Amino acid sequence: MGLSLSKIEDAILSLKEIIDYSKDKINERDLDILGKGLRSAVIHSFEYTYERTILTLRRWLDENYFRGKSAGTSKMEILKLSLREELIDDLEAWVEFGKARNLSSHTYNENNASYVYNVALTFLPRATYTLGKLKESND
Repeated sequence: MGLSLSKIEDAILSLKEIIDYSKDKINERDLDILGKGLRSAVIHSFEYTYERTILTLRRWLDENYFRGKSAGTSKMEILKLSLREELIDDLEAWVEFGKARNLSSHTYNENNASYVYNVALTFLPRATYTLGKLKESND
């Protein structure tokens, strides 16, 4: 029996939908109330999708590498092992995603919100790549 991927699939799809919807409506130079709301929605979806992806990578590694003993493994170690197992393709990008995720709790700061929004845009294709790799390994 393979790893259930439905939650990560749903999270990535939701992120894609809100990014696609927001792209035409967000002007970073002149953000109105709708733009701020859409940006917040993208950031929230990014937060959830990032955490769901890390959790899924941890579960994959637990089943295939740690044999049930991954408790206490840091996110950095999860990412390094995921790179080695070719579940992710760029460690530096994923470290940046983690930094953005940590900043996302401070989105009241306009600079942080803009930064996290833009990182979320680059996260989507990486998360989609990782989902594809997880699906391949599930077969």
